[in-house]
Amino acid sequence: MYSQKSVNILSLAEIEIINRLVGKFSGEQLTSLTENTEYYLHPDISIFIPILKYCEYAVIPKHTHLSYMFIFETGNEKYRAKSGMRAFYPGFPHHEVVEEGYTNRYIALFIDKAYFESHLKNHTNLKLKLA
Repeated sequence: MYSQKSVNILSLAEIEIINRLVGKFSGEQLTSLTENTEYYLHPDISIFIPILKYCEYAVIPKHTHLSYMFIFETGNEKYRAKSGMRAFYPGFPHHEVVEEGYTNRYIALFIDKAYFESHLKNHTNLKLKLA
């Protein structure tokens, strides 16, 4: 199921967090994630920051997540990428676009659906515009 290398780098509990919040990663995708991404894993909220190259899971066309995802783009003048934030609800199909080996620099925040919605209901005036 998972390569020995990815299992040695990540605990099975960490792999479960990634699978639950982000999606089912293959062993190769997990290895690439650990080699090319800075990350913080928590069962309710996890953060991923691509450092060396794009996330191999993120470029899968029309993939979805079970969690809410917030993307904070840091921008890049060379590629005319703008800074900003995008929000995606669970199940929204999307994918990262890679041009000439470049992907926009960003921070991805994943929040467990039940956790997010339990806190959101405490703020009835809060309106979210999700992509």
